[in-house]
Amino acid sequence: MIRTIVVLSCLAGRAAAGGWLSTPDLPRVEGMTRVLEGTVRINLTSARYAVSAGPLAAVAPAFEAAARAAGWVPEQAGRRVFPVPGGALDLRAYRAGTRWLLQGVTDGRPGEPDSCFAVQALFDGVPPWADGAGEAPGRDPAGWPRISSARRLLHLGGRGFEAACYATSAPPSGVLAEAARRLPAAGWRTEPLGAGGLAATRAGRPDTALWTRPDGTGTVFIVIATEEVR
Repeated sequence: MIRTIVVLSCLAGRAAAGGWLSTPDLPRVEGMTRVLEGTVRINLTSARYAVSAGPLAAVAPAFEAAARAAGWVPEQAGRRVFPVPGGALDLRAYRAGTRWLLQGVTDGRPGEPDSCFAVQALFDGVPPWADGAGEAPGRDPAGWPRISSARRLLHLGGRGFEAACYATSAPPSGVLAEAARRLPAAGWRTEPLGAGGLAATRAGRPDTALWTRPDGTGTVFIVIATEEVR
C-alpha cells in the first residue's frame, strides 16, 4: 500500500519553496536536524511534510519508536521499500484516529555525517491509496509511457517536481531495457544512471530519471521529473 513520499530527500528540497510551515505534531528523533518543511500532494491529496538529516546509526528504529511513543499505530501491510537516488527509502505507514503518517528513512552512507534522511508526511484524513482501477490516484510524470505494464503505487507532486512509484513483475533489467528502447522512440534522449537507473531529457519536458530496485521476482521503480523553479 505504500512506501515513499518518496520523495525522497533529493526532491523534498524542491517542494519547500514558499516558506516554512510548523509541523510540531510530527515525531522527532534526537540527533536528527529538521532541514525542510512544506506541503506536497500525495495521491492528489495535500499533506504536510518534513525532512530531517542526521547520522546513519539506528535512524529507522528510532523513528519507529518515536512514532509509537506519540500514539501512532503501524498499519498492517504498511511498509514498502522504494529506490531513490543513491540507495533506498524504507517507508512505513501509521494511523491515529482518522490521521495518517508516512515515515521513510534512507540508507545513508557510512562515514558521512548527515547522509541519512528521514522524510515524514502527515495527512489530516484518510488518503486515497487506490482508484477504481486499483492504482494510486495521479498520473505518469512528464508524459512518460507506462513501462513494463507496471501498476502505480504512489504519486507525488510539489513545486518543481513530480514523481510516481510503480511495481511490475518484470526484472529490473527488463524495466531499464524497455525504457531505453521506448523513450528514444518517443523523442527522449536517454543515458544510464549507474547500474539501476536511467536519465531522460526532451525539449520542452522536465528532466526525468528512473531508478529500479528488485522486489521479490519483480521490480519496484520510481520516475522523477524535476524542473527549475523561477
